[in-house]
Amino acid sequence: MNKPRDYMNVKTCDRCGKIFETFLEMNYCPVCHKALEVQLDMARRFKQVNETTSMEEISVALKVEMKQLVQWVR
Repeated sequence: MNKPRDYMNVKTCDRCGKIFETFLEMNYCPVCHKALEVQLDMARRFKQVNETTSMEEISVALKVEMKQLVQWVR
């Protein structure tokens, strides 16, 4: 019996709209994925320094959409 082959998925990036290939269930192209990782790290550091800061204040200060912050918290 033949073993099924692993195929790459062709997807459209939810952030920039570029088409990219992936084996994983990623919604972002590699460039956007890296940019989001950087933003997440910045948000974590900002919150550590400013413990009483709300998500809205983080969103404004770092220019990160509230929707993205909510997704990271989940």
